[in-house]
Amino acid sequence: MHIGPSRPKPDLVRIRAIKEDLRAQLGLTDADTLTVAELACLDSECAPIETVFGLMRPRAPQLQHRLHKPTSDVNSDDLADVCAAWRAALERSQGSDVHDVGQGSERDST
Repeated sequence: MHIGPSRPKPDLVRIRAIKEDLRAQLGLTDADTLTVAELACLDSECAPIETVFGLMRPRAPQLQHRLHKPTSDVNSDDLADVCAAWRAALERSQGSDVHDVGQGSERDST
């Protein structure tokens, strides 16, 4: 059962392009799992749609980053922010099993 207004489906071509860009910037291998999902945010303090990024690597902390905007509004500056946050988190958490980066950038597209 669906409650509330329907919204357009995320652009899968755009999501694939975002994943390819992040893979290249981070130097990921086939052993690394990268997820990009567009989700409805029900929290009254965030945008109605958010993009959630996840990175799982063997023997490394699990990372997550959120942008309070749909994937269609994610730009190269946003992706650079994701990469910087994940690199910093990996440096801080050497030896940890799991780490959640948190909310991430809330900037509007420029």
